[in-house]
Amino acid sequence: MLRVFCETTGMGFAAVARVTDGSWTACAVQDNIQFGLCAGGELDVDTTLCKEVRQARAPIVDPRPAELRAPRILATVQLFAELIGLQLEIERRRDRADKALLDERGAGSTAASSCCWRPSAISAARSRASSRS
Repeated sequence: MLRVFCETTGMGFAAVARVTDGSWTACAVQDNIQFGLCAGGELDVDTTLCKEVRQARAPIVDPRPAELRAPRILATVQLFAELIGLQLEIERRRDRADKALLDERGAGSTAASSCCWRPSAISAARSRASSRS
């Protein structure tokens, strides 16, 4: 999705980050300009625009590239932001549901808890649940 965003806008870098009052951590990165930041990379939150964004509750859109001034591009940026936010929320809910399913099926024991986030364990739990339905 970030690659499509970069292609659409002409930007060379795009990122989705988890931001708290004290940290900025990249969740996903499209780096066509060799900025050097990868998913999981961290920046000092004070060196970013995120404090202002958190206070204003608005997405960061750099108006310098001419293409971003066009209303259709601004609308596209807003739609991408909403879509990414929804995807992150869906993944968060699914992770919680997967953990609850594994705990409910008895996978919460010490031996099983070390593997509760492995895809194979989650798939196995889903298969068992589906076969009982």
